Amino acid sequence: MWKYDHFRPWWGDLTLTQLIFDGFATSSEVARNESLTLADAFQVKGTDEDIALLATKAYLDVIRSRRLIAVAQSNYNAHRKTYGMIKKRSDSGLARVADVTQAAGRLALAKTNLLAAKNNVQDADVIYYKVTGLSPKNLRMPASPKPVALPQKEQLAINKAVDGHPLLKSAKADITEAEAQHRAALAPFYPKFDVVLDAAQGEDTDGNEGHYHDYIGFLRVQYNLFRGGSDVARKRQTAYLVEQAKQTRNKTYDEVVENMQLAWDFFTTSKSQIGYFKKHQVASLETVIAYRKQFQLNKRTLLDLLDSEEESFRSQNDYINGQFNLLLSKFRILNAEGKLVSYLQIPQQYDLHTPQDLNDLNQIYDTTKPVANPVL
Repeated sequence: MWKYDHFRPWWGDLTLTQLIFDGFATSSEVARNESLTLADAFQVKGTDEDIALLATKAYLDVIRSRRLIAVAQSNYNAHRKTYGMIKKRSDSGLARVADVTQAAGRLALAKTNLLAAKNNVQDADVIYYKVTGLSPKNLRMPASPKPVALPQKEQLAINKAVDGHPLLKSAKADITEAEAQHRAALAPFYPKFDVVLDAAQGEDTDGNEGHYHDYIGFLRVQYNLFRGGSDVARKRQTAYLVEQAKQTRNKTYDEVVENMQLAWDFFTTSKSQIGYFKKHQVASLETVIAYRKQFQLNKRTLLDLLDSEEESFRSQNDYINGQFNLLLSKFRILNAEGKLVSYLQIPQQYDLHTPQDLNDLNQIYDTTKPVANPVL
C-alpha cells in the first residue's frame, strides 16, 4: 500500500519559440516606423525653414522701419524749415497767404508720414517679439548672401528645391511608410513558420509515482484560411493609403516648385528695380537742392519746391524698400531650397539621421524617382 503523503508532485514546462517567417510583417513594420520617424523629422525641418524665414523677415523689417522713420523725420524737418521760411516771408509781406497755407498743408502731411513711420516701427517690434520671443535690441544689418550661395538660373534653383527641400522629402518618406504598411497588410496571405522547442519535467504527476521528462522540437506552420474578409479589406485600405500619400507628394512637389518660382520672380524683379530706385533717389535729392536755391532767387515757385521735397521723400523710401526687398528675396530663395536654416547656422536641437541614414539618404528619398503602384 502507498500513502498519499508519499507524493510530492511538481511539474515544469519551458517552451522556446523562434519566428522564422511571418510574411514580412515584422520587417515591414520596422521599415514603416523608420520611415514614419524620418517623415516627422523632415516635417520638423521644413517647419524650421518657414520659422527661420519669418524670423528673418521680422529682423529685416525692424531695421527697415528704423531707416524709414529716419527718412520721415528728415522729411518733416525739411518741410518745417520750408514752412518757417515761407512764414517769415509772409510776415515781411514778401509771400502770399496762400503760400503759407500750402506750406502748412505739406507740413501736416509730413507729420502724418512721420507718425505712420513711428507706428510701423512699433508694429515691426511687436511682430519681431511674436516670432522670436525677444525684444529687438542693437540689431545690425545682415550681410547679403554671396552669389555663390545662390543658384544662377531659375531652372537650377527649381532643381535644387526639388532635390533638397525637407517637406518634399517628408512627403516621399510618407509614401515609403505607406508602402511598408501595405506590405505588412499582405502578411496574413502568407503562411507563418515558427521553430518550437519544448522541455517538460515533473514528478508524481497524474497519480503516477516517479520522475518523468519530455523533450520535443518541431516546425510549426500556421496559415489563415478565412477571417471574414478583413484581411482583404485591410489590403485594399493600405493600397489606397499609398495612393493618397502619392497625391500628397505630388501636391507638395507643385507647392515647392511654385514657391521657388515666386521667390525667383521676386528676386529678379527686386534686382532689376534697385538700380532705378538709386538713380531716382540721387536725382530727386539733387533736384531738391537745386530747386531750393532757385526758389530763393525767385526762379522756382513754392509748389515746385514742395513737390520736389515730396518726390525726394518717396524716392528715398522706394530705395530703402528696394534694398531690403532684394536682400529678403535672396533669403526667400534659400528658404525655397530648404537651406535657410543651415545658411544662418542655426543650431539644430535634434539628430535627423544616423550615419548610415546620411550615407543613403539621397538614394532612399530621391524625390525624382517614380513609385511603384500597390497591389489592390
